[in-house]
Amino acid sequence: MTFSKKIRFFLFGLSFLTCITSLFAEESSIAFNLQKYNSETTSSGLSSLYSKPNDGEKHYLLAFGGVAIISGTIYSWNRYVTKSDWSKVTLDYMAHFYEHEASFDIDWYWTNFVLHPYQGGLYYMIGRGSNLNKIESFALSAIGSTAWEYFAETNSPSINDMIYTPIGGFVVGEMLYRLSLEADSVSSLLGKALNPTRLYTEPFAGRQTKPDSKSNIHDVSFKFAVGTQKHYTSFSGTNAPENESELFPVFAYPEINIVYNDPYGWDTNDPCSQFELIFHAGAGANSDRAQGDNKNIMYDVSLFANYILLSRAPETLNSDKKDTTIGFIFDYDFIWQNSIELSAIAPGFGYYQRLHRYNSDKIEWQFHQDWVILGSSDYYYYLHNYVPQYTHGDYSYNTGSKTKFLWRYITKNGSIFHTDISLFALWDFPYQVQDGGSAGWDIIGIANVNYELSVSELINVGIGNSLYMKKGLYEDAPDLLQTAYTGTVYARLKTKSLRH
Repeated sequence: MTFSKKIRFFLFGLSFLTCITSLFAEESSIAFNLQKYNSETTSSGLSSLYSKPNDGEKHYLLAFGGVAIISGTIYSWNRYVTKSDWSKVTLDYMAHFYEHEASFDIDWYWTNFVLHPYQGGLYYMIGRGSNLNKIESFALSAIGSTAWEYFAETNSPSINDMIYTPIGGFVVGEMLYRLSLEADSVSSLLGKALNPTRLYTEPFAGRQTKPDSKSNIHDVSFKFAVGTQKHYTSFSGTNAPENESELFPVFAYPEINIVYNDPYGWDTNDPCSQFELIFHAGAGANSDRAQGDNKNIMYDVSLFANYILLSRAPETLNSDKKDTTIGFIFDYDFIWQNSIELSAIAPGFGYYQRLHRYNSDKIEWQFHQDWVILGSSDYYYYLHNYVPQYTHGDYSYNTGSKTKFLWRYITKNGSIFHTDISLFALWDFPYQVQDGGSAGWDIIGIANVNYELSVSELINVGIGNSLYMKKGLYEDAPDLLQTAYTGTVYARLKTKSLRH
């Protein structure tokens, strides 16, 4: 990955965080009035075009036309601006689409596991803005993804893209669709920044609004952290490399945490009507062992989102002293660092419970048991010294299980003790192994222990500890044990429920 690419995705992450944080600025004492700015800078003609009531009818042609516009825009950029070789598609190539054999691709990590779900989310939001329901919008995203793979690239149709784009597009798209409607209460410009497809759908189908005026945002906080990270990797087996260690001396990142509707005591048949998003993007000093394109900067981009798809709040498990949710959930994990890569899209079962203590303190805990439909983890030799030059990518595709347990104690004044552990057992698909690589098992554990002290109504300060451990068991390569410890100090700006 080139230095310029790193700067682009880092700026993208910062822009995203700034955009989302602005959504909730009115809730804090540092608010500014975006609504006034919006009203002063929007012409009356444009305002009327985007303010007519929604007609409530399904616009299928509008939806398919929007998919074609999105795909055509992305294709044209790659064909005529970046002049990518894979975009030089001919009519003859498209006419013989049925001869194209699907396979896994090993594209840039950010492209496969962030940009493709976002592209699928744009397809999905086009459907929602055209008044299609969730199932129809998901189908639209799947059709758009499949058409792209078979008609818009000279590369083999990508199996992983046709999974990640519609499934990731559903959860990303529904999340942005809902946040966009919430943002309208602050600024219609911000709402359209979160869901730009509204610029296309609203003049024809009319403006969509929330069913009521009540805010669905349960909790919002913004964190800024500074930390350090230490890696150690040991190898075993025949022809094993020497053990290695790396130190990333200092890095920093901003982070946004959004909880949409309270997950505890949540009873719903509406998929993704409750979700939590944690996203951060940071950078810092690289280790002295870094080589090639990786030598300039240490990067750290992580996204964790979990959604409730269908849930019940049984009366027998709910009372004045406890709020309980049982249901089907969906977890989306993405970690992209210099020496760690991990992603997973995983539906499963979830159990959530909040206990109210006599002194107004609260205990919250969650249990998730998921099936990882498709995941990825970094290659066994991903430390900088061991990445062969002939290897196109640095990760393998896999499937398996994820188990997560979370426990949190919140005092009445807002101080928090938080711990969670996630365990992955991932089996690498043999038919996607790259030259020089190996199939096998990746057993991964991630544990976090954080403590935050409330110093005011708006601010918490805290210390964070994170331990990543991976045991790689491979068929044709040395086994490994990799550990990474991350320590951080941080400040958190509280804008909603943590203050109460």
